[in-house]
Amino acid sequence: MNISKLNQFGADLAGRDFGKRVYEIIIQETKLPMVLDFAGVGSIGSSFADEVIVKIAGQQNNKIIVKNINRVIKSCLNDVAEEAKINLIIE
Repeated sequence: MNISKLNQFGADLAGRDFGKRVYEIIIQETKLPMVLDFAGVGSIGSSFADEVIVKIAGQQNNKIIVKNINRVIKSCLNDVAEEAKINLIIE
C-alpha cells in the first residue's frame, strides 16, 4: 500500500481551499490505494477533511486507511466519516 505523509503540508491542516490544493498534490504524487500518515500533524479541520479524506475514500470504494492519528484528529475523522458514510480504518 502506498503512503502519503501529510506532515509535509504542515502540523495544522485546515481550510477548504488548502484541502483542495493538498488533494491535487497527493493524487499526483501517490498511487491508489493509499494510506494517509498523520505523524507530526496536530490537528485537522473538517473542511480540509471533506476535501482530502472524503475524495480519496471515494476513489477507494469509500474506504480510507489512516495511521499515526491523535485523539483530536481521530474525533474529526470519525465525524467526517460518519457524515460521508465512508469506512475509516485506523492502523
